[in-house]
Amino acid sequence: MTYYGLEHPNPNKPQFRSDRREAISGCVPVHTVESQIDVHPPDNGAENTAAYLSSRTTYGSYHCIVDADTAIDYAPPSYETWHVAADHHNWHAWGIAFACAATDWGKHPAWDEAALNIAAVKIADFAIWWATNIKGDSREAFLVARKINRSDALARRAGICLHGELQPADRTDAWLNHPDAEQLTKRLVDKVAAVIRERLHPEDEMTPAQEAKLDAVVDDVETIRSKVDHEIRHIEGTLGKQQKLLEQILEKCN
Repeated sequence: MTYYGLEHPNPNKPQFRSDRREAISGCVPVHTVESQIDVHPPDNGAENTAAYLSSRTTYGSYHCIVDADTAIDYAPPSYETWHVAADHHNWHAWGIAFACAATDWGKHPAWDEAALNIAAVKIADFAIWWATNIKGDSREAFLVARKINRSDALARRAGICLHGELQPADRTDAWLNHPDAEQLTKRLVDKVAAVIRERLHPEDEMTPAQEAKLDAVVDDVETIRSKVDHEIRHIEGTLGKQQKLLEQILEKCN
């Protein structure tokens, strides 16, 4: 696979980092690039966005850009790109963007359907790559095919969310304030699940009960990790006090 950002690196401002600072979580923030939609074939929206990312003088990039007839892979999933300016989500998430504006959804139904189909394929590709290479079990790809919220993303859980949910201070894309926001998200999630189901063998598909059990295990691990972190901080605080007391005793002895 080729990556536009690697073949056309930005000479003005680096748009990716080859070594991630966190493990890839399977979190997929969905964006719109806020460009003018191109509804006249051929759709050049994704191509124009990729070219812009490789020439802009500020930070801002995605792993993948899609329009109604094209998907452009900008950087490998193992790289960080600059798509969410909040809570270090760039460190662990994989970002995909539609070459349109958030207000365009619903105005061109054929474009919406085509772009959502292409995005679903790319997200499914990422999900299977993540499940196979990071998690070691291709069935975990189905964890990406679900809606998650900001709290889930902060807990580094896998799933699909909106940029505006992760960066609410100044973003509303991809369709956070759209009257059909819930339905748009459901359409995308269902399409991603369908592609993953087609790609994997039936015996690899997780049942709802298995997904619930896996979610429970993940929650248990997060709870244990939180408790361990708390205990470590408590121990460190106790040791600090003991160290200070010892220093005071030695000072008096001297």
